[in-house]
Amino acid sequence: MENQKLFDDVKGIALENIGEYIQSLAGHSDYENDCINVAKAGLAAMYTMAREQGITGFQASMALMTLIREWEFSNNKTGFRLVNFDDFLYPQYSEKMRSIPKSVWTSMQKEAENNLRCYPDSHPNVLKHWAYITEGVVPFGYTISED
Repeated sequence: MENQKLFDDVKGIALENIGEYIQSLAGHSDYENDCINVAKAGLAAMYTMAREQGITGFQASMALMTLIREWEFSNNKTGFRLVNFDDFLYPQYSEKMRSIPKSVWTSMQKEAENNLRCYPDSHPNVLKHWAYITEGVVPFGYTISED
């Protein structure tokens, strides 16, 4: 796979060389490759630290979720989830694809209530949607599952 080859060089960098590697990426800036270079720098640092610290797969997944939350969803108030669409190929994942954990639902209801108070001039469809959530109507055909 072409994309995989693009990132082959990020896995084996020694701790003492990580700064030099990142510096080499920073020296090649153009619009098309900037996002790839940022990703390569981040991945290189994460692989290096994971190897140095000897972290488990679970710890690696927590590091990734922390990175995604801080980078992309730092203002998120109700939680987020990554969906691996490959899981749709296996029946044991059906509940995960159709439900929201109860704690997330509770948080979502509180946020919808807050939004109704704080943003009363929002579009009527959005206000209606928030009101439904506060009234216990789970959106988009989802169900509530235990945490």
